[in-house]
Amino acid sequence: MSREQQTNSKAADEAQLRKQVLVLERQVADLEAGLAMQASGGEKALITALSELRTRLEQLEKENREFANMYVEIQEQNEALTNLYVASQRLHAAPPERPQQPRHERSVREGGGGRLGDSGHAHDRGGSG
Repeated sequence: MSREQQTNSKAADEAQLRKQVLVLERQVADLEAGLAMQASGGEKALITALSELRTRLEQLEKENREFANMYVEIQEQNEALTNLYVASQRLHAAPPERPQQPRHERSVREGGGGRLGDSGHAHDRGGSG
């Protein structure tokens, strides 16, 4: 058998299987409907209750997913706030840094006249005293 024939054969088999699945699904639906129609009053009530429970279960599962998503978002926000808190604590706990003053400003503040040997005293000018 050539590849083309095998491919055609597989496609035909798939199509036939799909038809059989659809037929079986219809038969199951018909049987379920028939059971519901044949059921007594108590059984019908049970079938109705089961249907309502399935609906409620679907609603609860949806709510659960929503709450799980909200929880993840809250966790992420909490982590961001924690990081911000830690950063602010570190910032405020560090001793304040004093800016370094240029060397010529320190010498003026400490009493120097700006030039070495020029303190304004008489002995620096060559005089006696």
